[in-house]
Amino acid sequence: MTWRYFDAPEKYVFLLFVHSSGSICACVTGRFLVDSGGLYFLIADCLFLPSFEDDFLKLLNLTLFKAVRNGANGCLVWCSETDPSMKLLLKCGFSVVGDVPVVCFQNKASAEVVSI
Repeated sequence: MTWRYFDAPEKYVFLLFVHSSGSICACVTGRFLVDSGGLYFLIADCLFLPSFEDDFLKLLNLTLFKAVRNGANGCLVWCSETDPSMKLLLKCGFSVVGDVPVVCFQNKASAEVVSI
């Protein structure tokens, strides 16, 4: 987590977590980025444990509120159609825009990802 969120060259400026009994139960992380279409908020990670769907929805709504409040034209996230987050993202107002190919570095771990 240290490299991903704190030592990365393009640091994520937005971290939201739900804790329970010392464990992270839901999180949304991301950063603002400028594109030809203006300012957007890019969600890098959105994860939750199975019994924390309601908390995850609250984090998504808070993320959208803060993104718009800070001038973002929209909020972007990549999510597989089979990801448990997809149903909740759609419920929160996200829409499917298109398919994005996943490119993995060829090593043992990526071979397992591709084989799924």
